[in-house]
Amino acid sequence: MYIIVRKNNGATETLKKSNSRVKKTFNDFYTAHMLVKKLNSNTLSRMHWEVQQK
Repeated sequence: MYIIVRKNNGATETLKKSNSRVKKTFNDFYTAHMLVKKLNSNTLSRMHWEVQQK
């Protein structure tokens, strides 16, 4: 299982499901990585997302 995280002012932020407090999880690295690429294309470099194994 994989999750998507980023550092925000020293705190770790986890990507959540829409309108929920539940962490969005992925069964495979490839799917998570593709979403990270899409998210990071519209995000400041200091706040880029990354895939982390859960």
